[in-house]
Amino acid sequence: MNTVEQGQTDIVIDVKKKPDKTKQKYSIEKLRAHCRKLFGVSSNAFDGATVGLQGEFTKDEMAQIIKVWSGKPVKKKKGGK
Repeated sequence: MNTVEQGQTDIVIDVKKKPDKTKQKYSIEKLRAHCRKLFGVSSNAFDGATVGLQGEFTKDEMAQIIKVWSGKPVKKKKGGK
């Protein structure tokens, strides 16, 4: 245990780090609501990129998911033109 001599005072400063906004996670629903502003994609494109995903993601993680998804070729239907 630390002791304080007479005449000294302990000054405790509670410095709380501000959360790193790039590390903050958001629900898919919240990211979808702002997908045009955040990622420059429509809600339809966002839905396509996130099919089957659940949970929370950072903005950077979601941007990477959309980037990878948008680079995939479109599958043609059999017998279609």
